[in-house]
Amino acid sequence: MNAIAPYLVMLWLPVGLWMFSRFPKPIAVLAIALLGTLFLPEVQWSPIQPDAARPIRLPMIEPTKVNMISYALLAGWLLVDGGKWHGIRLGWYDLPALGVCVWTAISSAINDQNSNDIFFELRTSSLYWGVPYLMGRIYLSGPNGLRLATAALVIGGLLYIPFCLLEMRLSPQLHLVTYGFHQHSFLQTVRADGTLSRVFGPYRPMVFLQHGLAVGIFMSIASVCHFWLWWSRVWPLPGLAAFLRFHSVATLMMLSVTAVACKSFGALSLGLAAIGSLFLADRMKLSLAVWGLLAIPPAYVITRTTGSLPAEKIVNMIGSQVNTERSESFEYRIVNEDKFMEKMKNNTLFGMGGGVKLHPKDHNGRPLIADGLWIIIYFAGGAVGIGIMISYFVVPAARFLLQCPGDTWSSPGVAPAAIAAVTLAILMIDCLLNAMLNPMFLMLAGALNSWCDALVAWRNRPGEAA
Repeated sequence: MNAIAPYLVMLWLPVGLWMFSRFPKPIAVLAIALLGTLFLPEVQWSPIQPDAARPIRLPMIEPTKVNMISYALLAGWLLVDGGKWHGIRLGWYDLPALGVCVWTAISSAINDQNSNDIFFELRTSSLYWGVPYLMGRIYLSGPNGLRLATAALVIGGLLYIPFCLLEMRLSPQLHLVTYGFHQHSFLQTVRADGTLSRVFGPYRPMVFLQHGLAVGIFMSIASVCHFWLWWSRVWPLPGLAAFLRFHSVATLMMLSVTAVACKSFGALSLGLAAIGSLFLADRMKLSLAVWGLLAIPPAYVITRTTGSLPAEKIVNMIGSQVNTERSESFEYRIVNEDKFMEKMKNNTLFGMGGGVKLHPKDHNGRPLIADGLWIIIYFAGGAVGIGIMISYFVVPAARFLLQCPGDTWSSPGVAPAAIAAVTLAILMIDCLLNAMLNPMFLMLAGALNSWCDALVAWRNRPGEAA
């Protein structure tokens, strides 16, 4: 199966074309992104495990899991739908999405990297960041676009419940059994301490995602979506299976318990922060909590890159609050951040360009691996690059916050957009320590910008209140 996995990933292209021709376009886009993310093998261009499958070498194409999902979306849009924009007009708020696609390539060019490396960075960034954003802009732009997107996240979470519970008890083996290799170190799945381990089992599930942390943040966000859609009476959507329509509280409880049992403290904390922010806005008519969440990543980046918050201080603050294992993992990440910043001290504005070969080395001469997405982007693109990435998340969320007062967030028409804004905020915080984004999450940024456009157009109609 190890040898077959790269070919299975490539089959997602014709599957995507079939979905585009068979289903309504928004449903097809969500199905390609969601099912591809949740069930395709983790074929990566630089795998963590030495025995992991690698993508097939093709000219100018890198058929990894993430890339093939984007290729399938692009092919459906161009070949089946004729590349139609469906009335979408781009604006200044789309510039961060464009910038995050091209800046690492520009930085690579500034640092005199060769044309192959520059093209690699342009292609990788465009497929990772740009295509999901564009699909969200085009196909999730109507009044039901975000409703479908957030409901799709709920359905994805519900689909993952039995797989998560199975791996918690029997250990993360599904990817190995199905595709012939582990997608990440098995040792990082063992969580044998605490009450959760005694009740649900000693393992943190990975299922078919790149890491147990990716499962944790996905299940937490799915739980937030389910709760707020249910609270605002958007869930269940018409057309769902009878069980989902008539057992909403039961499915919410199952999803929430599974999210807790994934044993990802950071993801669980962010999920609770999201629900608390939504409640605070709804009950007290204040969106201040979400503004606060949006401010955390830029504040962290500024204090870290200026030296105002040294690694030792962070480790001392956080290390005393968690167990030894998590404290050591956290310390390793933070200390590595300093090593990356030290390596780029003369390139802080534009960064070092892309490529692992430029990373600082460990004592054995091997390139260090950065865990947090922020330091990956900062190292490659400098202050300009990290500013663009932060804007990618902040701009659509801020547009929503400026247009919709908090007391409207539980109304059926606004609730999905409120979920999207809060989700973007907590994802950006998660990127300080992890790099666990997926196309479904990135679609929310494009869809929220389209939703805000539609709201402005509706308010500007003759006879409508400003």
